[in-house]
Amino acid sequence: MNRVNPEYVGISIQWFGTPCHCRCRHCLLRAGGKLSTVPLAKVRTLAERFVRWRTQAGLEFSVDLVAGYQCDSPEYLECAQFNKQHGQSAWWSMPLNGIRLRDEAELRDFLPAIKSEGITAIGLTFYGLGDYHDWWAGRRGDFEQALKLAEIAGEYGLDRQETVFLSQKGIANLTELIKLLDSFSGNVGRSVCPWDYRGHGKRLEDERVLASQVEGLPDEVKRHVNLNAYASEAEWIRRIAEGSISVKSRSFCILSVWEDNIQELESAECDQILGGLRDRDQSLRRALPPLSELANLYGDRSGDRLYKLRDLQWKWTDSYIESHPEVNPSGRFDDLSSCVL
Repeated sequence: MNRVNPEYVGISIQWFGTPCHCRCRHCLLRAGGKLSTVPLAKVRTLAERFVRWRTQAGLEFSVDLVAGYQCDSPEYLECAQFNKQHGQSAWWSMPLNGIRLRDEAELRDFLPAIKSEGITAIGLTFYGLGDYHDWWAGRRGDFEQALKLAEIAGEYGLDRQETVFLSQKGIANLTELIKLLDSFSGNVGRSVCPWDYRGHGKRLEDERVLASQVEGLPDEVKRHVNLNAYASEAEWIRRIAEGSISVKSRSFCILSVWEDNIQELESAECDQILGGLRDRDQSLRRALPPLSELANLYGDRSGDRLYKLRDLQWKWTDSYIESHPEVNPSGRFDDLSSCVL
């Protein structure tokens, strides 16, 4: 499979200034241990510069301002309003993972308050039932709060966007969990899937479900799994070998703002910032073999674990970098760092 020339179509400017109240075992952002002390106002000014640059250049280029870790802060709503005005992301949907624990009365105050800001949908994540969910989320009471949010969201006219993660131990109770979530009223969009191969999720390969397990799920559960996007490692290798898939070329720049780079970012031109990100990305791309070769080198031809193709690209790329010390890994994707996705 040949390499592709990426098309850079947008930038997400990330500010990690609010702590997460969960410690999820798969955390893409490694549980939010590091907080930025850069004022959000400075990060917003940087995002506004990119909006002006985009306008002056006459480009179709998305500019999103992201309040990282979790949304339980006025700053999240400020970023949502910025994106409503300038960006392309789903500003109207608020993920509620990692917010502080509230009693029912507080939740009934919280949901109308965010709706009044223009939020029309909430995002919830489920790992299983009861204590198993709480174990994954890293705090007791998380499951009951997520259920209560799902239950009362419909009362306030808020849609639900649910992610239900597949795991070896959780799959046994998956049907019961879906039935429970279906008992609540309101509009629901649901995705049943494994976690991404990034962040802490890289350490959980033994918990990753098998494609054969998913095939055995009842139809009312399996219909929520996007089997066009997820397949076994063996199946992906077969598709790569026969040339029936193509590598996506749309790429997004991610700019994470921290104390050690804000001064440089404030003094640099937008073209310089984007050029540096693109150069790092393309340098790593040139240092890596094509996807077909990565599959031949590191793929498990009998592997039945369920993946998205991007997960396997990341996994095989990690293996290649580990065995080739001459490769500079600075362009590798990292949720907490400036990079390209």
